[in-house]
Amino acid sequence: MADEPTAESEYANQKLEDSQDHLSQAGDDLKSAAGAKVSDLKGKANDLKSAAASKVDDLKSTASAKLDDLRGAASAKVDDLKSVASAKADEYYSAASAKAEEYRGQAEAAWGDAKVKARTYHEDGEQYVRENPTRALLYAVGAGFVLGLIVRK
Repeated sequence: MADEPTAESEYANQKLEDSQDHLSQAGDDLKSAAGAKVSDLKGKANDLKSAAASKVDDLKSTASAKLDDLRGAASAKVDDLKSVASAKADEYYSAASAKAEEYRGQAEAAWGDAKVKARTYHEDGEQYVRENPTRALLYAVGAGFVLGLIVRK
C-alpha cells in the first residue's frame, strides 16, 4: 500500500504543477514587462539623445551668432580707432608743419642777420685796413706767427 499514491500526494503533485505553471507564467510576465520597460527606456534614451543633439545645434548656432556679433563689434572698434588715429596723425602733422615753418622763418631771419653782420664786419675790416695799413699788417704777421707756432707743435 505504500506503492499506491494517496490523495494527498496527488493533491501535492497537482499543487506543485500548478505552482510551476504559475512560476513559469510569472517569469514570462516578468520577462515581457522587463522587455517593455527596456523598450520604453530605449525610447526615452533616444528622445534624450535627440533633445541633446538639438540643444547642441542650438548652442552652436547661438555661439556662431555671438561670434559674428563680436567680430562685427571688433571690426567697428578697429575702424573707429583707425579714424581716431588718422585724425590725431593729421593733427600732429599740422602742428609739426606749423612749427617747421616757424623755425624756418627764424632760421631765415638768423641767416639774413648773419649775412648782414658778416658784410658789416667785412666792410668795417676793409675800412680799418685802409685807415691803418701798417697796424693791420703787423696784426696779420703776429697772428700768422702765433698760428705757425701752434701748428708746428
